[in-house]
Amino acid sequence: MTVLQAALIALYYGFYSAKPLILFIGPNVFGSIVGLFLGIIMGNPSMGVAVGAAIHTMYLGVVMYGGTLPSDQLLACCIAVPLAISAGLDTETAVALAAPFGAVGVGFQTIWMTINTSVWSPYIDKCCEKNNYLGIRLGAFVYPVLTSIVLRSPIIFLILFKGTDAVVWLVNNLPQTILHGFEIMGKILPAMGFGIFLYIMGSPIQIPFFIAGFFAMKCFNLPIIAQAVFGFILAYLSLVWGDPDFLKKGDR
Repeated sequence: MTVLQAALIALYYGFYSAKPLILFIGPNVFGSIVGLFLGIIMGNPSMGVAVGAAIHTMYLGVVMYGGTLPSDQLLACCIAVPLAISAGLDTETAVALAAPFGAVGVGFQTIWMTINTSVWSPYIDKCCEKNNYLGIRLGAFVYPVLTSIVLRSPIIFLILFKGTDAVVWLVNNLPQTILHGFEIMGKILPAMGFGIFLYIMGSPIQIPFFIAGFFAMKCFNLPIIAQAVFGFILAYLSLVWGDPDFLKKGDR
């Protein structure tokens, strides 16, 4: 991994971790979109999307109650996707590698939010007393984003730039049983994400559609576009059959 690639990814993480633009929150949430951006930086967009989407499945059922961050999907992607592309890891191993970094990102978020409430919030209050509109804008947007970049980006840069060689060495020297364990873990974690999602948001009427979609994907070897269309049809049918008044609501 080059210095430029590591720097761009580190800045990307530091910037979007601050959630600067509400209209562009998507890249901070969906692993497949994050993977696309990271894959473009790394020169392999297709693998970036594949790994990012696999990581995203781990967090399908994650709910941020009260604005808390139970795990940092963005950090998980920003570490696992570039390392997977640089070290030639398979998707399952990359997912297993991503899981602990998702937990580490919560610490970054806690420190950043503490700085915001203890430093920038009082600064904004003082600017409001003085009718300093420029200071309000700086304290509400620019300074928190810069704080996030200064806090997060240098550490991520070091992990990416120095960690690639370490990951390659581990892959080449670890026993096959341990590597196989990582592969199994990488397959279990997305399944847990689906399970949590169904437990929290699923309903009995949706379970048969979920099973039908799973078997259609596995048995018929459908291309990704066909899977998306088939999934949309199943989702629509689950809404119509699960809520008889769904179409009437649409008419209103």
